[in-house]
Amino acid sequence: MDKNLKEETTKLVNNVKGNPYWKWIALAVLGLLVGLMAYCSSSSKESSGPGLPVAEAFDSLTAVLPKGSVVVARFPDEERADMYYMNSGVLYCFNGKSKLLEEMGITGVPSGSYVDAKLSQDEKYIMLTVRQGKLDKLYRLNTMNRNIVDMDKSTIVVEEEEVVEEKAYKPVEKKPEVPQITEPLPEAAFADEPTGAGHEVKKESAEPKKSAEPTNAPEVTTISTE
Repeated sequence: MDKNLKEETTKLVNNVKGNPYWKWIALAVLGLLVGLMAYCSSSSKESSGPGLPVAEAFDSLTAVLPKGSVVVARFPDEERADMYYMNSGVLYCFNGKSKLLEEMGITGVPSGSYVDAKLSQDEKYIMLTVRQGKLDKLYRLNTMNRNIVDMDKSTIVVEEEEVVEEKAYKPVEKKPEVPQITEPLPEAAFADEPTGAGHEVKKESAEPKKSAEPTNAPEVTTISTE
């Protein structure tokens, strides 16, 4: 499009050279050409655009965050335009204007040491809890300039002990042992009688024999000699 404009301008200049006012005409055409070129360049910039708006950029990033990520704060305003989220002990800051992602690290603190991140009530600071050995230290991140300050506060980490449920012990009751008979049993008196099918074995009850009392015993007469 610019080449065509230049060719047309050249032809027009050649045609007006014979005119005594050709210089004024040439200046007017040149001004028109510059204006057209400026308009074309501005329209091309507007068509490309800076990208998604801040709020839409936040939504797009939230939709593709890795599993386990937690959004801490969103600031879709002109001053900050930042979104903070934490994943695997690391705090990240995404700028909705530049579309840059940055890790919010602390000098001397290993990456992945953050255990908690909370936004303050005035929404100006993010309170960071960093685990260092057996201590949890508190830091404060300024969301306006991203500076992180040590709050000189620490707490001892209390390790949770595993509570093992003790089962109630019940003693096992011992059953009385059945005495074993080692002596041979006496033979039954009716062992020789048939015990096959159709025969009923009758046991005779052993009755004690009564002693025979004498009957009609002679009376004894005692004779006195006095």
